[in-house]
Amino acid sequence: MYHGGGGEPRIKNISSDVDRQSILQKYAYKSDVACISNLRMTRRCFTKLCDMLHTLGGLSTSRHMDIDEQVAIFLHIIAHNVNNRVMIGRFQCSGETNSKIVTRVCNAMIRLHPYLLKKPEPVTENSTVQKWKWFKLGVGFGKPNDKI
Repeated sequence: MYHGGGGEPRIKNISSDVDRQSILQKYAYKSDVACISNLRMTRRCFTKLCDMLHTLGGLSTSRHMDIDEQVAIFLHIIAHNVNNRVMIGRFQCSGETNSKIVTRVCNAMIRLHPYLLKKPEPVTENSTVQKWKWFKLGVGFGKPNDKI
């Protein structure tokens, strides 16, 4: 037990780092099948995403949580459309912590967009690719009164 700000003793949260690591092991690292089922990506892809979020996105470990655990919580919420109340029980974190994690990882993901998204190249008017002939008016070239 430790004392909170009011001088009243509080009981420390039962979940320790070991418990949370075993949960992460179950959700992300147990097998590719488990990782795809829980996070919608393979273990290799998950590890690469964590590395990119750290090096390019600026995501860092917090005092109590590693990057891979933060990313796993974020991906699980996004993949399964799970609300905060459900996540409290699954990853042994408070609702406030989950909310902060989602915000941090989402901001790091946004910083990755120049590396992950490619700007589309416009289709030229003299394109010889057959599939574009059907979209002449919708792609931005041709006049509205032109006949196809």
